[in-house]
Amino acid sequence: MIWRSSQLTCLPRWLVLRHARAASSWTHTCNLPKTDMPLRHTPENDLKIQQSAKFAELYQWQRSKVERPLFVLHDGPPYANGDLHMGHALNKIVKDFVVRHKIMTGHRVDFRPGWDCHGMPIEHKVTSGNSGDPVAVRAQCRSLATDCIGRQREGFKRWGVCADWENPYLTYSPQYVANQLQLFFQMYQRKLVSRGELPVYFSPSSGTALAESEIEYNESHVSRAVLVKLPLANPDVVWDELPELMSSGSVSLLVWTTQPWTLAANAAVAFSPGLQYGVWTDELGEAFIMAASCAERVTVEMQQNLKFASHLDIEILPLLEYIHSFISDEVSRGVYAGDHVTDEVGTGLVHIAPAHGQEDFSLARRHGLPLSSPVDSQGRFCLPDHPDIHGQGVTEPGGNLGLVGLLEARGQILHQKDYTHSYPYDWRTKKPVITVLSKQWFIDITQLKMEASRQLDSVRFTPQSARGSLATLLQSRSNWCISRQRAWGVPIPVFSDHNGSQVTSQQIVNKLSELVTSEGSDCWWTHPVEELLHNQEQSPQLKKSPADIMDVWLDSGVSWHTLPCPAEAGTPPADLVMEGRDQSRGWFQSSLLTHVALNGCPPYKHVYSHGFVLDHFRNKMSKSVGNVSSPMEVVDAHGSDVLRLWVALSDSTADVAFGPEVLTTTVNAYRKLRAVLRLLVGNCHDFHQCDVCDHLYPVDSHIVRVAANVCAKCESAFQQLHFHVATHALLSFIQEDLSTWYVPVVKDRLYCDGRRARLSSQSAMRHVLHLLLPQLFPVLPHLVEEVWRHLAAAGGAPPFAFSHHTPLSSTQAHAVDDDVISVIKQCRALFLSQIPKVHDSGKYDVTIFLPEPSLTAASQLVSSHGDSVREMLSCREAHVLPLSAAPADAVQSSDESLQLALEPAPTHRCPRCRRYFSNSADTLCPPCETVVARLETAQ
Repeated sequence: MIWRSSQLTCLPRWLVLRHARAASSWTHTCNLPKTDMPLRHTPENDLKIQQSAKFAELYQWQRSKVERPLFVLHDGPPYANGDLHMGHALNKIVKDFVVRHKIMTGHRVDFRPGWDCHGMPIEHKVTSGNSGDPVAVRAQCRSLATDCIGRQREGFKRWGVCADWENPYLTYSPQYVANQLQLFFQMYQRKLVSRGELPVYFSPSSGTALAESEIEYNESHVSRAVLVKLPLANPDVVWDELPELMSSGSVSLLVWTTQPWTLAANAAVAFSPGLQYGVWTDELGEAFIMAASCAERVTVEMQQNLKFASHLDIEILPLLEYIHSFISDEVSRGVYAGDHVTDEVGTGLVHIAPAHGQEDFSLARRHGLPLSSPVDSQGRFCLPDHPDIHGQGVTEPGGNLGLVGLLEARGQILHQKDYTHSYPYDWRTKKPVITVLSKQWFIDITQLKMEASRQLDSVRFTPQSARGSLATLLQSRSNWCISRQRAWGVPIPVFSDHNGSQVTSQQIVNKLSELVTSEGSDCWWTHPVEELLHNQEQSPQLKKSPADIMDVWLDSGVSWHTLPCPAEAGTPPADLVMEGRDQSRGWFQSSLLTHVALNGCPPYKHVYSHGFVLDHFRNKMSKSVGNVSSPMEVVDAHGSDVLRLWVALSDSTADVAFGPEVLTTTVNAYRKLRAVLRLLVGNCHDFHQCDVCDHLYPVDSHIVRVAANVCAKCESAFQQLHFHVATHALLSFIQEDLSTWYVPVVKDRLYCDGRRARLSSQSAMRHVLHLLLPQLFPVLPHLVEEVWRHLAAAGGAPPFAFSHHTPLSSTQAHAVDDDVISVIKQCRALFLSQIPKVHDSGKYDVTIFLPEPSLTAASQLVSSHGDSVREMLSCREAHVLPLSAAPADAVQSSDESLQLALEPAPTHRCPRCRRYFSNSADTLCPPCETVVARLETAQ
């Protein structure tokens, strides 16, 4: 079967000569794209678009749609202590993807932004580490936080983030603090909160206690590891069992530690009941006790030829006592079994400092050991008898190494070296922390964490690995230290009597809450006790503690109380929370614990955990390194949608890279996308809704179906929070299916053919826009609103009108098998690869050789829509024949599924449409003659 272009009938000589003009003279007869939409976007246009599209009104508009189902996105509050960084951009923009997508799919969204306003970083900025009058410090902190909130809020709005900006929740606001006091008391009533003396993390660099959630581990920390001997006070116990050792003189326990400063607080030595122990002697005959499995390693470390003397029955170990010569109390210390002792490092014997380790503390409690320590509340030695280290910080060289020097002078250090290992750091100051015994307020989570872990089974996680991370960190946690010794925070509403007992009640908390609501939380510091109590008769007997405030993780951890009450009791109030993966030890965990404690269920139904932003070398961004990028600089240079597109193209569930190369790639992708959308808008400049074509050409109906399929996949990806999958699919369709294939295929018909042929393509483009723009709206709202504004000039509509747009029905489109279209597209790609210049494709006739069943389907398409086949191939004529008829010189596809034969056209190029349909040079082809004649008649 053969199709040929419109019959080239013989035209009158006068008509041919009349139209033998230069090609440029026919431009006015062509329907070229027309639009006022600029090709390049300028950042200044963002604010104009936000104003004209009423970005600021969108949130309240959708909240007024009470008939819509409610979706609650709970904002984990960013810290109000600095300028916006790329992490803020990643976090707030992925949240905005959800908000806008939910709005477009018919939901009423509750998204109330919040800020975490208390804490040490803010206080440290205003005090430079020096304490002062609490009320003055609090005033400065409040001013700093308020200023940061204002600047951050304007930045978020500049990015196009849709939220309840007029009603944020602020953890320092009077109403928030009053509610927090009530929630604290509820936990106190349930005996979840108590005050006690326990080992807690203490940050010498911050000057305050820390919770486990405020700790990060430095895998490259270097400690001074020491091997220490502790001479037995009763070596006769060993001699009775091993008389051959009596000649050795002294017998010592051999311990190893990476924290030598804790030796000043030594109270015991622990061994493992599961290990075997023995005695080794050195070249001088001195005897040492250690685990048999550690002896070889210790021998290598000491660089001595230790000789094995004998096994030691493990029942002997608890009978041993030793004297710590550094501590001048002359008290014998014992040896106890400890489940935490292993032989992975060290000697299998662990020195116990009850004030400086959780396992040490537990062992000491079981055996009634003293809990004292010569380390003060600021992490400094209190050893007046040792002036060389007295007052020195235990983590500083003068303290830690100073103690090593004193022990070395006494002959107790057998070996020392630098040792690299994982060590806890203050996650804000990035400096080492220590464990100290301190009187603090705690939430007992021993049972609570078990229930919280069980409740996690009902929570959905994206990615799924975030579930395991949160569960593991939750199980590894012990008590939650919720008190801090600072000024800028929420006071703990408990008084103490003359016996030191804690006193509070519902009436006391109610009175304080009323004062806070009316005057602010400074009232705890400005009012005397009698004015804080509901019963002033109690005031002479009670004291307040102005030094204790609540942990900021408790502040933000109860932010769920700002959410709408769920319709059913026992239902999580938030449908979704979205924060960085570090919040598995922070806000995800603190909000889970508090909500489970007070409401018996998780505070959220779905947890989305995103990664961190790295530089283009995938290194952590740091001001000191100079690899930090500013999101506001990106927005000022390229516009908000470029920043948003970077987020959308990145898999935010993993770490995300940003740098000059990444930015350039994103800018180029945005410009290509904008150019294609602008071209579609320009081609619809004379199109009106009433002009929709009833019967689309096959290529037009095909592109609409492809767009509908892509958008369906994007919708599914958005629902799964796979934003990058949706965005890549959209950009791939726009750049490959639209820009590279469809637009070049139909441009001749669109620009040069008659009204009917043009309307088919315009209708398809209009439908494609109606499908694409709702999908692009969550990602690129500024661009979408700009496109709608220019499209509206040609009969467009507001974007929400197309949030449920339906693809063309079968009565509006020619039913052509998409598999046949795919074969034609494959033929086109092979054809264009065989010619010198793609723009000269129209000068060739193409014969396609196909096997069954493609042959029959393609032949039917050629028979019914020959013009469309030629159009899709971009050639002059198209022929379809069986594969068996292919000549020897035919071009074969890589998969051998088809072959092509090319033949130069015998006709000439038309000066108007540039297709090779003209009988002679510089004359119009018959289709153009018809169109031009109609135009001249109309004029």
